[in-house]
Amino acid sequence: MTTLAPALVKLLNDFADSQIALRLPNLPLESSNPKLGDALETAFADASSAAGDAYAPTTPADWSPAPTTTGGALDQEAARLKTAETTLGTTTTTANAALPAAKLVVRTGTVPGGSDTPTAAVTGLLTTDTILAVDQLVANANSLPLIGRAATCAVSGQLILTYSADTGGSGTISVLVKTI
Repeated sequence: MTTLAPALVKLLNDFADSQIALRLPNLPLESSNPKLGDALETAFADASSAAGDAYAPTTPADWSPAPTTTGGALDQEAARLKTAETTLGTTTTTANAALPAAKLVVRTGTVPGGSDTPTAAVTGLLTTDTILAVDQLVANANSLPLIGRAATCAVSGQLILTYSADTGGSGTISVLVKTI
């Protein structure tokens, strides 16, 4: 006759403590063992009866009406989830149909000299564009790497860049934007 190892019993009990009030005794493991069958049947019966356990929400105002049992709370949450899924599916389709399509566009610009924070002239760049990335296509006269940029375009057609020193001019950049 084999017994349920004490370490396994402890593991099951530790798991059960975090989930439901469940205790498995250190019983012999045999298919014909009525004690093990009774213990498991009782454990599952205890777990399924948790729906009737009393429940008091921390914030009753978040509920309509405030549930008094665990089962009531789960039913209400399931209903809310179903409503949200249904509404979201309908609303998203309607809302997206009304919005203009956004697109990704690459704009090019020239980098002047005379400053370590030059304002590049970028044709077509708008203040409403979302700047996603800036890359240096042609090195500037001093071959300095681009080390930063403004997060947004404050003035249409202009983008402030950051270098470690004066670029010396003549550089070219590409700007990836999301535009409407």
